[in-house]
Amino acid sequence: MTPSEPTAQAPAIALESVRVAGLLEGKRYAVLGVGMRALDRSREVPVVTIYNYTDDLAVEVLVDVDAREVLAVSAAPAIPALAAAERARALDIVRRDGRLTESGVDVDTGTGIIVEEVNFGDPRHGHRLVDLRFGPRQYRVPTAFAVVDLSAEELVTVGLLPLES
Repeated sequence: MTPSEPTAQAPAIALESVRVAGLLEGKRYAVLGVGMRALDRSREVPVVTIYNYTDDLAVEVLVDVDAREVLAVSAAPAIPALAAAERARALDIVRRDGRLTESGVDVDTGTGIIVEEVNFGDPRHGHRLVDLRFGPRQYRVPTAFAVVDLSAEELVTVGLLPLES
């Protein structure tokens, strides 16, 4: 087995697990990525990160690929880094809105980070929010912005930024 094979097989093994299926049944979720975690000094296993958008929980699953079994499952309101598929989904939501495109902004230039709503009373508190910035590479600062709520699958805010003088 090559080093990439365990990470390639791990998501399927995790999702087939009764323990993981019970956490995700009826939920909207996505596999964000697969890394490796040391169990001890001599053994590493894949850790599959899944995001449950319905409940805004990060699910981590440790997988023994050789035994085709799940070793551990944890779910917590953690904030994993933005995954490529999430960036693409956020850009699709911005593109569907159309305002930036109509303003001449190339939506494909968007780069983003996950941000957190810290106001406990805000209905978006705990949601998976992506702060996107857009602009040609030749500009030092972005020319447009958007915030997308991936938990609700909607655009929160969008606008143009003034160019430097």
